[in-house]
Amino acid sequence: MTAAYEEKLEEEHWYKVDLENDIQYRNKEFGRQMKDTISAYEAKVAEESWYRTKSEKENQRLITECAELKGVAKYWKGCFSKLAVIANRAIEDVPKMLTDAEIAMPIFNPPKAIEDFLGYCRKLVREIKNIVARARS
Repeated sequence: MTAAYEEKLEEEHWYKVDLENDIQYRNKEFGRQMKDTISAYEAKVAEESWYRTKSEKENQRLITECAELKGVAKYWKGCFSKLAVIANRAIEDVPKMLTDAEIAMPIFNPPKAIEDFLGYCRKLVREIKNIVARARS
């Protein structure tokens, strides 16, 4: 019984050694996997941080560009408003002044240049009235 008992102890000893080796191997493997996972996670965080920084810079550039474009739009809107005021005055004043000029012009033998100029003004007034009529409809 002693030999059998010693053999059983020896067998259990080697079984225990195998289990310990297996546990050590699994611990090392688990540690390696954890290091790989952490490295992959850190790389992903670094990449996302880079993209976030890049996106923030692009957003800041776009915000600045929008602010500049708003200023440009405001400038051109002001210019257009001033031009509209001039055009409105022309629409109101030119037809009256044209009528006054035609009345003041001599009926017989008016100078050719003045007739041409008044004809041009009549044509221009008609075009302006047509444009305004189209814009209103």
